[in-house]
Amino acid sequence: MAVTFGFFDSVSNDRRYNAEQMCNMLKGVISKGVFQNVDNGLRVESGSGYTVNVLTGRAIIGDNLRWLQNDDSYPITLTSPHATLDRYTAIVIRLNESDRSVSIVAKDGEPASSPVRPPIASNELCLAYISVRRNVSAIIQTDITDTRSDSTVCGWVRSLI
Repeated sequence: MAVTFGFFDSVSNDRRYNAEQMCNMLKGVISKGVFQNVDNGLRVESGSGYTVNVLTGRAIIGDNLRWLQNDDSYPITLTSPHATLDRYTAIVIRLNESDRSVSIVAKDGEPASSPVRPPIASNELCLAYISVRRNVSAIIQTDITDTRSDSTVCGWVRSLI
């Protein structure tokens, strides 16, 4: 078993650290989730028409503790409503390890007379569910259910500090 240590400034290029080493330092100190008290905590608000806005904030996602920071209102245009059926759309933070990316996306459920919320994968954090009612012209704030505090689909970052 090897002893590792860090972090020191590089002198003559003798110190190189990678993402795994940086993330390992956070394991056990911080949990995945949304930072509740940073900026607007990635709250989802209705915009105009079928647009919602993810407000500023930060999150930690995945077992390797990757991170996302949103420093401006981030608009997401939802798929238009079905003419006769309702659906749920989840606004999720999605980790893609193979692409080495973290993104904020809309994840549509199936239109139905009794719709169910789309399942949240292990590489996702659900910020909100949106009830997309049949044939509406706009999403309003009461259509949005905030799920950031729900540890089964998202949760707040917890820390030892």
